[in-house]
Amino acid sequence: MIKRRLTAITYWIVWFVGHKYILKNWNLTTINVDNIPKKGPVILAANHLKVIDSPLLAISTNFPPRRVTFLAKSEYFEVKSLKGLIIKLGLNLIGQIPLNRSSGGEASNGLSEAKKLLLDGGVLGVHVEGTRSPDGKLYEARSGFVRLAFDTKATIVPVAITYDVDSQINSKHQARVEFGKPLTYDEYKDKHYRQVAKMTTKEIQKMSGQKLAGHFAKIISKFVGQND
Repeated sequence: MIKRRLTAITYWIVWFVGHKYILKNWNLTTINVDNIPKKGPVILAANHLKVIDSPLLAISTNFPPRRVTFLAKSEYFEVKSLKGLIIKLGLNLIGQIPLNRSSGGEASNGLSEAKKLLLDGGVLGVHVEGTRSPDGKLYEARSGFVRLAFDTKATIVPVAITYDVDSQINSKHQARVEFGKPLTYDEYKDKHYRQVAKMTTKEIQKMSGQKLAGHFAKIISKFVGQND
């Protein structure tokens, strides 16, 4: 209980500081943020273009925001360098969940934690492609998040994160986070996992305008300090 409260307090401190920092350096546009349900288990199912995607998504939620917990690649928690230790400490302090992406068996611990979070009515953020897009295209969504949704009856909210790399206003970078129409358990419960994953990919593509790759992205494990 004490650890949970400490994690929550740390998260909100980081959220407020991050919110001020990002708004100082980015022109951030949020669209349809009210599509995030006010209560109950929610999976924010987003694309993945840049390392900053997760922080942008987290600070784009309404105020007061619902706390968003992400599945973070386990490499962030394993590297022994000073930078790696700082990142690991930060992720642990705000309660992010490590996920081993190389093995289904080793990934089970992270997925079990994510399941507990959702059963407690929390909000889980996932990048459905499983890794950052190497070329800006939108890759097929993997079905792990759909399995979590079925197990917890979570509402799935597709999210498109996009950037205007050729445009700056007052020297600020341009970014947009758009929340799609929520997909409730009653709407997907009779469908197959892959069908729901493809539906999510389609909704993200409608909002992001990305070209579809038509296949899964290759997941390559890298050390902290490299692009994920």
